Amino acid sequence: MKSALKYYAKLDALLDAHIFFTALELDIFTALDNSNTAEEAAAALSVDTGTYGGLNFDSAQSIKILLDVLSVQGLITVDGNCYRNTDETQQFLSRSGASYIGDVLLYRKRLSDICNETETRSKTASAQPVFDFAEMARITAREIAVLRKEPLLMLIKKLNLTPQKVLDLGGGSGSLLIAVAETYKKCEGVFFEQKDVASIAQGYIDTSPAKNRISIMEGNFLSDDIGEDYDFIIASGIFPFAQAMLEPLVKKISNALQKDGVLLVYDTAFAAEQDKPRYAARWLRGNLKQKNQSPSKEMIIAALSSVNLKEITADSDGLYSVIVFRKVCDYCESLIKGCTGTAAG
Repeated sequence: MKSALKYYAKLDALLDAHIFFTALELDIFTALDNSNTAEEAAAALSVDTGTYGGLNFDSAQSIKILLDVLSVQGLITVDGNCYRNTDETQQFLSRSGASYIGDVLLYRKRLSDICNETETRSKTASAQPVFDFAEMARITAREIAVLRKEPLLMLIKKLNLTPQKVLDLGGGSGSLLIAVAETYKKCEGVFFEQKDVASIAQGYIDTSPAKNRISIMEGNFLSDDIGEDYDFIIASGIFPFAQAMLEPLVKKISNALQKDGVLLVYDTAFAAEQDKPRYAARWLRGNLKQKNQSPSKEMIIAALSSVNLKEITADSDGLYSVIVFRKVCDYCESLIKGCTGTAAG
């Protein structure tokens, strides 16, 4: 009997998650910027109850039930009849918070949903793109600013690099490249993306103090030229889309790098074994839609090694694992540690 109860624990975890994401969708945490009663919180929400199957979320009584559950989950505090965000909830889940990531979490949830009722009923769903990269770039820009920018800058410092000419290959919002260019004042940046995504990145670049040092190249990194003479290349999640083009892609990247240039590759294939199921779940929807399997860690490293890109270290920014490669000269391949150059500044 006890062994069967563990499955109910999974149900409880699912219910907790449903409640959390419903609160995000309702924008409950923004309504609790200030200490509010259930009546005041309900009045602050603009809810289409039809979106929630007719559930009466525009009533103070229903909102109070939800608020009480959120308080048990530790997401908000209760003082008498008044509810308020915790400090962390205010920072990350309220739209007025300095590090708001609510929309990112809702987007990530959609990426992991297996059963989407609209698509299940649609006969044309299979013809839709696996990912909307422009939407992904727009939404995850905040995620990069909050969670990934500082770890990247710390890694560059740890490697004793002073980037001079940087390529952000398949860079989404361009936020990582912008962070590097703003930190290293003599750095020239090149952002490479497909046209619809590049238009999203252009908006972020235009507001950066480094905008005059960042140029945009539009195209397909599998088939188009990506430029040359870079001492630093950032490649975020590009290899799952290479498939049969993996070998020509890594050759193109190697040719674009200076001798001793450095390549940073972010890829879920690099995750530790114990973390791989978690990453698979986060991208489950897209992974199930893709017809071809993404290359493994071993395949990626072998392909990069074949074009003189040698692994020098590995790291993680908390969301994604990254492996750092350096381009070595042919004759010193067996002496990688002794082969240094200008990329270290």
